[in-house]
Amino acid sequence: MQRIQLVKAAVAVGLVCLVLGVFAQVRTHDFVDLDDLGGIEGNPDLEADSWLEGLEKAVTLPFLSNWIPVTVLSHQLDRRLHGPTGGAHQLTNVAIHAVASALLFLALSSLTRRLWLAAFVAAVFAVHPLHVETVAWVSERKGVLSGLFFAATLLAHARYVERPGWSTRIAVYTALLLALLSKPTAVTLPFVLLLLDAWPLGRLGWPALREKLPMLALVAVVSVVTFVVQRATGAMVFGEPIPLGPRLANGVSAYAVYLQKTFWPTGLTVFYPYPKGGPDLAQAALSALLLGSVTLWFLRLRRSRPYLLVGWLWFGGMLVPTLGIVQVGEQAYADRYMYLPLIGLSICVAWGVADLARGPGWRRLVAGVGALTIALLAVTSWAQLPHWRDSWALWKRVLEVTPGNPRALFGLGSLHGRLRELEDTERYYLAAYESDPEWMRPRLGSYFLGKSSYLRKRGDAEGALESLRLAVRYDPQSADAHESLGRALARLGLEEEARLHLERAFGDERDDAVVPLVLASAAEASGRLADAVRLRREVSRIAPDLSENTNDLAWLLATAPDADVRDPVEAVRLAEGLVRASASPSGNLLDTLAACYAAAGRFDAAAEAAGRAVARARAEGDPDVAAQAEARRILYRAGTPYVQAARTPRGGAQ
Repeated sequence: MQRIQLVKAAVAVGLVCLVLGVFAQVRTHDFVDLDDLGGIEGNPDLEADSWLEGLEKAVTLPFLSNWIPVTVLSHQLDRRLHGPTGGAHQLTNVAIHAVASALLFLALSSLTRRLWLAAFVAAVFAVHPLHVETVAWVSERKGVLSGLFFAATLLAHARYVERPGWSTRIAVYTALLLALLSKPTAVTLPFVLLLLDAWPLGRLGWPALREKLPMLALVAVVSVVTFVVQRATGAMVFGEPIPLGPRLANGVSAYAVYLQKTFWPTGLTVFYPYPKGGPDLAQAALSALLLGSVTLWFLRLRRSRPYLLVGWLWFGGMLVPTLGIVQVGEQAYADRYMYLPLIGLSICVAWGVADLARGPGWRRLVAGVGALTIALLAVTSWAQLPHWRDSWALWKRVLEVTPGNPRALFGLGSLHGRLRELEDTERYYLAAYESDPEWMRPRLGSYFLGKSSYLRKRGDAEGALESLRLAVRYDPQSADAHESLGRALARLGLEEEARLHLERAFGDERDDAVVPLVLASAAEASGRLADAVRLRREVSRIAPDLSENTNDLAWLLATAPDADVRDPVEAVRLAEGLVRASASPSGNLLDTLAACYAAAGRFDAAAEAAGRAVARARAEGDPDVAAQAEARRILYRAGTPYVQAARTPRGGAQ
């Protein structure tokens, strides 16, 4: 017995070393531009002044559209220990995966009493290329943590079967709860335990079912919370909604894809887009035929080779939450979804081959083939890991595996954009638009909006305007694009064209005064004061109670340098009307009244009003208005009106 325990310990240590040897290269990896940057590197919720605050954030806030507090706590610990830089965070994933592989071996060897078969299954789990995504991607920490507590649950269940009692039962429930709080797809874990009760434990019956009821209650609670969080955060409406029929067909087809990638793991990447036009129905039918045939075959062998049915149902059942029956995201399938289901297929292969290899010679041959298989899987995973080195490598790999993939093209374009390599950015973005216009439309519109702002700051007004026109062209539904273009046109004096875009921006529900208000502000900012006065009078006719506009109109009529624009009499009338209507006139409004009096030649009244403006502005805590009003009061005392070319509208007529 002691020798067996030593062998188990040696195998467990060997598995840890195997994982570390294959995955150690991630220590030089960066965060990737796929959830990592916003969710990990730049996420303020991973910062906390105390453990209590961190726990509160983990429990109360969604994380990457999920409720996974245990995963969040692990990220918070990583942030505290290593800061917001890559490499160390990836190594944490590797360490968790290594421990999960060792625990899986210990659990399976305890459950089945077949040490070397359990070692093979755990080794496949440790180094299979399908698991590179889960281990190398920091944002998939939830996967490796869920795997760790999944294996811990299996081991706790084995101990419970050996020594039933409250302590061992609580250990099972605790490990299950931690798995659920790491990644909600662990909801299938109680059913996996039932499969193990059928084989190899041979204890399936009412007592075994009854002890799973509290587990199912935990599963139900976590499922409801996850559903609510994902719906509230928009994860379930990410991308175009897909009808149930095509989702089911895609889910059936995905089983065949997962089988192929398990036994021939090539062409692996992070994003497999949903097929345009929906899944191939013929492929779905063939997949359904394959699944049904294998299931019926294993059902017939359930007495002589029960492990086949158990492993097959393990594989098929654990994939159910990821098949897209409830749509979450746009992917057709994903390598990370096979992290735990792969164990079931490995059990089928390991025990099936062992049953066929009865003689010593055959066993040595099978052992050699098994070792060679693990070596090949390890080498393939090692070769796959550089694709996760950084965002450039990641998106280039996606484009290599799925040519024309708009997400990859957009990702590469965004990387060029951060380097201000606009020509390359547009090349990738336009290629993405050609591939998927509807998905890319708002993103391309946002890009040209941003480019316009960038060019305007660099003094390229013509290029900025052209970028705004492109933003509207590619995303004609964007209110922001129409508003920005409308404001730019208004500043150039192209009022009629500007009106068209502003009306489109503010929509049918707009206040009728909003468009002329925007046009007036643009005219005033560009020095076209006659146009500004005309437009503000238009606003006054539409919305006579809009005091801010009346205040600005009075100011223009009093301070415009062009005598044809000034109208001191009307300015005084407007300003006095605003003051009478206000129980407590603001410093801004009193400043306007003072300027109107001065324009009309009433300098004593202007100086008195300016003094009130200074006192009121100071009381309001507005030193700028107070200083300006004080400076103008000096002019009024000298018998000089205040005149300026243009004035940005001041709010606050009270």
